[in-house]
Amino acid sequence: MFSIILAIFRFINSDYCASVGLTVPSFSDVTQGELGRIIPGVGASVRNPLDTWYALRHGLLPEALDMVARDEGIHSLVVEVWPEQFRAYSFEPTKNVEELMVGLGKARRELMGEYGKSIMLAVPQSVYPELEALIRGTFIDMDLPVFRSVHDAVETLSKLYQFKFGMDRE
Repeated sequence: MFSIILAIFRFINSDYCASVGLTVPSFSDVTQGELGRIIPGVGASVRNPLDTWYALRHGLLPEALDMVARDEGIHSLVVEVWPEQFRAYSFEPTKNVEELMVGLGKARRELMGEYGKSIMLAVPQSVYPELEALIRGTFIDMDLPVFRSVHDAVETLSKLYQFKFGMDRE
């Protein structure tokens, strides 16, 4: 099994990851300590999955992902961006969205190059289609692959590992 981080805005079922041959381990104590210094403990988890909303809204997500990417127990990252979060916590939901997504996209490229770990981006279907299109379009304009769900990203990641290591899944 290969471990992944699920850096998401909602928690997903780690059983699904296990069903496709991936694990969702806790971060190392060092990583949790580093994350705890930039992500407040109230309402946010610095375990795995990581609640990234605070970090994203405060421009700290690239730093948080760097901390996680350095964790030797984590092989890949899946980052889920929920358009609803921008509506729920902001009166001006599109004010900084493009800037935040460009920052996340750049961080993804840099971290993949530096640590050689896969970083998948997922933007699920939203009740705010214009916001979903803006987020997804920003990543696509940066030539980044975008998945419609964490499940799609995890399934693809699993297949990539199976192909890379010649593993057959029953």
